[in-house]
Amino acid sequence: MLNYFREASEVRNATPGRRIYDYVSAALLIAVGSVSCRRRTCWIFLAVDVAMWPLDAFLIRKWINEDALRACRADHAG
Repeated sequence: MLNYFREASEVRNATPGRRIYDYVSAALLIAVGSVSCRRRTCWIFLAVDVAMWPLDAFLIRKWINEDALRACRADHAG
C-alpha cells in the first residue's frame, strides 16, 4: 500500500498538467465541502468525494502504465 501511495504521489507530480489536475480536484473538494457543510447538506460532499475516488484511481493507474511504457521504450531505443 505504501508503494502505491509513493507511485501515486510521483505520477501526480510528473507533469504540469497532472499537478494542475491534482490542485483543481483538491480545490473542488474543499469548495464543495465548505459550501455543503455550511448548508447542512454534507451528503453532497460525500457523494462528490466518493464519485471522485474511481476517477482518481483510474487516472493514476493510466498514468503509471503510460510512464512505465514510456520508460521501457526509452530503454530499448537508446
